[in-house]
Amino acid sequence: MKKTFYALFSFLFCALCVFSLAGCTQNRADMSKVFEKDAFRILRQADGSGKIAVSYIFPVNSEKFEERGLDEEQIKTYRLFLSTYVNALAEQNKERVTDGAKVGNVAYFSDVDGIGFSIVFNNLEAQQKFFGGDTEEGEGEEQKTEKPVESGFFIRKTQIQTTFPISSAESAENLKQVNLLALSSWAKFLSIPNSFDSIFDDSVFIYDYATNQTSLKSELVYDDQNFHHNVFVKTKSQIETDNKIVFFTSHPNVPVWYASAVVVTLATMVTAYFVMKKKCAGKFEIRTK
Repeated sequence: MKKTFYALFSFLFCALCVFSLAGCTQNRADMSKVFEKDAFRILRQADGSGKIAVSYIFPVNSEKFEERGLDEEQIKTYRLFLSTYVNALAEQNKERVTDGAKVGNVAYFSDVDGIGFSIVFNNLEAQQKFFGGDTEEGEGEEQKTEKPVESGFFIRKTQIQTTFPISSAESAENLKQVNLLALSSWAKFLSIPNSFDSIFDDSVFIYDYATNQTSLKSELVYDDQNFHHNVFVKTKSQIETDNKIVFFTSHPNVPVWYASAVVVTLATMVTAYFVMKKKCAGKFEIRTK
């Protein structure tokens, strides 16, 4: 009797879990998009202590330069010029540093073949103070909107919409200017025609939002040893058309879970009752014979 009861309960519980998981599926990031080297990117990392690091990374595009016949020394020289202009941008940010913020040194990010720098904030308040309410650079913190969306039977989703950090075609072009100025100076230094401006025509813009919380999701996600990453990739034309990005949070549909638990319990008890009744009737019949 007990074995029958537990078997039925286990089966129904597993069925509920399968149905609930059906509403929790999400796409994993295409890693070729995540680590696209022809990309201007903003990486935002927030750890469990509340610290936030925002990195601005500009592409070197070594592979494209190689395709155009440049040798290793010429590319290294371009990297040096790009580092100089990125450092000038970092220095501008150092001049506006406020309490709780620190601008790091320029570094080469080998995984994406880019050069950039990071600004570290002690907390969200320090970040907002540094950007002075600029929602574009401040990751759109003031423009978030939430609304429920269609989802699975057992799981409900809430959609959180905010602004892509590079919110306009003009902003995208401003980022490109750092590379274009470096190209111009580099070409003059090497006394070669500056015919490389078009190398960034197909560049994309990436926002990588990384936290320790896995409850916040996007269409493209990946995990590393320290963070859960939500990734957004846009071209310049896509930014012009729609500069919004969407996160999702999932939570149990509590009324359905309670109702399901009641149904499971009743179904198990009724089934167990009839099984027990049938067994008892069988035993009585055998004894009367």
